[in-house]
Amino acid sequence: MLSSATLQWLDDLDDFFRKIYDHLRPGGIFAFSTFGTSNMREIASIEDVGLSYHSLGELEILASRYFEPISFREEEQRLEFDTPEDVLHHIRKTGVNGLLRRSWTKSRYQHFIAEYRRLFSFEKGVCLTYHPLYCCMKKKLS
Repeated sequence: MLSSATLQWLDDLDDFFRKIYDHLRPGGIFAFSTFGTSNMREIASIEDVGLSYHSLGELEILASRYFEPISFREEEQRLEFDTPEDVLHHIRKTGVNGLLRRSWTKSRYQHFIAEYRRLFSFEKGVCLTYHPLYCCMKKKLS
């Protein structure tokens, strides 16, 4: 079992794919989801924090050494919130971002809220982007 919140934290995906390959039977299936380069781009653009996400193409290239592709697909999901404060509450409640660990001063918080509203508002509120990637592969038969 692999959590979708795992892959983006790994530094050596080649080693990870090799280890998965070593544990699968010939023809075994390896499927996972992770996040792509546009994930939570709104937060990253204001706070200058974020993970180094891989693109779907990069994952396919890295995995192709050990696996044959069955299905690789991606989507962007735009969540809508009434306010930037609601975005922060969502992040805190879902635990989707462990990178916002710096202390929030009043001025930093106010800057974040103002910038979020300025950059990511639309007629009904503000948005937050998720960029899930879905990968299904078959172990190569040597």
